[in-house]
Amino acid sequence: DLHRITAQEVLNVADPTKEARTLAKAINFGLLFGCGAKTLREQLASNWGIILPLEKCEEMHHAWTTKYQGVAAYLDRQKEASNPVWTSPWGRRRLGMGKIQVMTQWGPRFVSQFNKNANTPIQGTCADGMKKAIAEVYRRRNEVPGMKMLMVVHDEIVLACPPFYAPYCAKWLEQIMIGAMQPLLGEVPCEVESKIGDTWGG
Repeated sequence: DLHRITAQEVLNVADPTKEARTLAKAINFGLLFGCGAKTLREQLASNWGIILPLEKCEEMHHAWTTKYQGVAAYLDRQKEASNPVWTSPWGRRRLGMGKIQVMTQWGPRFVSQFNKNANTPIQGTCADGMKKAIAEVYRRRNEVPGMKMLMVVHDEIVLACPPFYAPYCAKWLEQIMIGAMQPLLGEVPCEVESKIGDTWGG
């Protein structure tokens, strides 16, 4: 559980509570996509209802970049990215990347589109895996009698099936999602969790 690890090693909480894990999750998502301490503080307040002083956010930012040095190095590289086109592992392209030219009182300057440069390779690669998983669920839909795909929400696929088949359907979906995503991750293990419930909320 990455968020639990962050709570333990970045927030120094030996046995993370639900609240500590939630804060760690907010930190992971914010800093992974390029937030600085000030923006992290704003996002914690507006998106999570967590109010912290700027000094605390600066401490967490430093602890996080120290813990996840590989990710921090990736973010530093993306600040200097200049290629105007990014291509996903499966060939989908996003234009308008790299740096853009803006006019200033000192003349034209090239400015990094840091957030776009940082976010797109992560979310674009995830989207490739999700698209593959959706296609596989549809292609193999007759393997689970009575199963229907209801919706896709971010990194979740919601299926409906007769209760008798629910345990099998859950494992079946896990295997499909891992099979779709693992080839894009190399040596990084892909884990998928499933829940069975009467509603989407479980």
